[in-house]
Amino acid sequence: MSSNSGNSWKLINDSKISNLNINDFTNSNNIIFAGSHKGILKSNNLGENWSLINNELINLEISCLTKSESYLFAGVYNGGIYRSSNDGQNWIPINNGLSNLYINSIVTFNNYVFAAVGGGNIFRSSNNGESWELMNHGQNLFSVYSLKTTQNLIFAATYNGIYKSTNNGENWYSSNYGLQENLMVRCFAISNNIIVAGTINGIYLSTNFGESWIKKNEGFWNDNILIKSLLINHNYIFAGTYNNSVWKRPLSDIVNIQSISSEIPENYSLYQNYPNPFNPETKIKFNIPQNNFVNLSVYDLLGKKVKILVNENLSPGTYEFSFDGLNLPSGVYFYKLNAGNFSQTKKMTLIK
Repeated sequence: MSSNSGNSWKLINDSKISNLNINDFTNSNNIIFAGSHKGILKSNNLGENWSLINNELINLEISCLTKSESYLFAGVYNGGIYRSSNDGQNWIPINNGLSNLYINSIVTFNNYVFAAVGGGNIFRSSNNGESWELMNHGQNLFSVYSLKTTQNLIFAATYNGIYKSTNNGENWYSSNYGLQENLMVRCFAISNNIIVAGTINGIYLSTNFGESWIKKNEGFWNDNILIKSLLINHNYIFAGTYNNSVWKRPLSDIVNIQSISSEIPENYSLYQNYPNPFNPETKIKFNIPQNNFVNLSVYDLLGKKVKILVNENLSPGTYEFSFDGLNLPSGVYFYKLNAGNFSQTKKMTLIK
């Protein structure tokens, strides 16, 4: 448990939870629920103490949890879906219509409940799980590991990339521009228009609701790190990895650059920053016509590099970087774009 955004952690010593594999959390009205390989636990005091609330779910491995306004839903590995109307004291199975009882993810959205089940299928219920209907209608989404919602969109993380629906699951579309081909995606974290995807090859970011993605692995010891869970909280991104602990990074570190168009430009180009002069923020736009490693850096009048803005592989498209000169003195600066054999430099003026 951490009370300072992950800077330090305290071991929870309650014997009821200390030796369990925890697969998922959800919370409601200051109550935290934890799904484990031996059922469900509940804490009323921010995780200091836990109580088992299994009853009908004793010794079942809980894969996922979610809470609607009136119900708590639990997905069970090879055991279907259960529902509770009294904060987990009692549970009933709600599997009518499901083709597979291996449950990977459950979300509630627009008065519906969605469930990702084994075999790459997504089901929807309009009556809190009393009955289920298949929503991918023969479209093979391969293994669906996680579902996440934002605005009027539903995102599915699958063995074969990302899919999204704009109409409550009626239709699903591939949403993989910028991702490695056939990339396994395991999880999401969403905050407003910021969508972070955890994959078998690290983290990808979208700031345009999944229209395009940018890889964001700076700081990881291995570029092929497997991300199993993600959380955005207090302006940080937390990443739970496979056998590599928990990592965190300020959200501001990765959202300064935005893909503003996925249309492939004909040529490399670097635009004049705007506004210019500026104080203290300005935007720098550039075009990338092909996959390439891109470096965008800022230099002072003496040619000293004072800031690296971009230093990563980017997919073709048009990008915009929000540069903050708050910690720099007034003066003339140069920003330089290097991508493959292309190099261009422009001048900007900071006036405080």
